[in-house]
Amino acid sequence: MAESAQERELVFINETASESLIDRTIDSLSASDKLAFDTESDSFYRYQERVCLMQFSDQTRDYIYDPLSHGLAPKLRSILESSHRTVLLHGGDFDVLSMRRDFDLKFGKLFDTLIAARCLGITSFGLASLLESVLGIKISKSEQRSDWGRRPLTQKQINYARQDTAHLLRLADGLSERLDKLGRLSWVAEDCELLRQREPRPKHFDPNGWRKLRGASGLEPIARKVVYRLYLWREKEAKSRNRAPFRVISNEVIIDIGRLAQENPKNCLSHLRKIKGISAKMNLDGLRRAVDQGLRATEIPPVTAPRKRTESKYRPKLREPDVKQRLSKLKEARKKCAERVNLEPSFLVSGAVLEEIARLPPSSVGELLKQAKLTNWRSALLSTELWSAL
Repeated sequence: MAESAQERELVFINETASESLIDRTIDSLSASDKLAFDTESDSFYRYQERVCLMQFSDQTRDYIYDPLSHGLAPKLRSILESSHRTVLLHGGDFDVLSMRRDFDLKFGKLFDTLIAARCLGITSFGLASLLESVLGIKISKSEQRSDWGRRPLTQKQINYARQDTAHLLRLADGLSERLDKLGRLSWVAEDCELLRQREPRPKHFDPNGWRKLRGASGLEPIARKVVYRLYLWREKEAKSRNRAPFRVISNEVIIDIGRLAQENPKNCLSHLRKIKGISAKMNLDGLRRAVDQGLRATEIPPVTAPRKRTESKYRPKLREPDVKQRLSKLKEARKKCAERVNLEPSFLVSGAVLEEIARLPPSSVGELLKQAKLTNWRSALLSTELWSAL
């Protein structure tokens, strides 16, 4: 029978934990040469996202650590930054970027079970799917969108948090055994090193992001003006109140208000409360001002972004015959290579990279590899096939 997370010992460093308990816990963690690690954040609730919880697991215990109350203890930083210890993650992009952003931490050595699964050709590589298929363990994802910034945590949150690391060491061992038989452990090591080196980007607001809202493309000019102003207002409101933008007003409501302005511009302001999703908890004065500004605006925001002049001059379009032919041959070469090693084609090289190669074909294998930015193991598999296709 598969071991459950609740059968393991739990050490919970909550908001009231003493310094002595924190020290003893970290000393216990430092004894392991492998540690499973995960984080929980509050991006679903707050504008300024932050790491709210850290979870660790060794061979026998699960640890939950509250960084909102205790920060990142120096000894804990040392454990995670050590190159003599492997930190196990699953889909670790978010964890790597979040820890770098909030604590300026750079992991010492990583092993990502999602990367490992993809290097084996496993297509259902979500943690729940992997645990069930490899270890026969079922876990719940019911608290995935929980508010991890609230204290105290509920028992459901605690149980959910620990399950994400409790079985990761066994999962990593099972995947590593398969990888070793296929000679692909070095593939995972190379991809995990790229993951370890990733750096977070500053949060950037695109004022024209309203164009991507569902239903925006079919709006008439007056509706687009209102939607654009509402989109700008929501961002400002979300930032000032430190709330996730969709919790200020949803995309659907923004579009619905635009349609109301389109159908009845004269009475739009007085009929706002009739729209489902607008509540008294909203900043109704700010909402009305944004709608009024949109109704009065003279400049009509375009539905699509204007094309750059350099686009047609320097980058041939995909529909041009020679570009289409090159892209087709490149995709076919990628497909054959992927079938030979039983991997997903997109995991070998993305379609976007192939499109760039098709538009601007390199003049040598070296130039091809530089343009494609392939890892060493991908270069060994693909370089000859892609060059032959060109």
